[in-house]
Amino acid sequence: MITKRVTPIDWRGDKISVTRSIEYSIEKLKDIKEEMDLFWNLYIEKQNKPK
Repeated sequence: MITKRVTPIDWRGDKISVTRSIEYSIEKLKDIKEEMDLFWNLYIEKQNKPK
C-alpha cells in the first residue's frame, strides 16, 4: 500500500483505513477479555467463596 501510495477501497467503494486490521484485532481481543472475565467470575470466584 505504501509503495503504491493508493488507499485501498472496499467492495462498496469506501476507503479502507490503514489501521483496519489493528482495529479488528483490538475488538476481537476485547471480546476474548470479556469472555475470560465472565468465566473467571462465574466459575473461579464462585468456587473460592467460603461456604
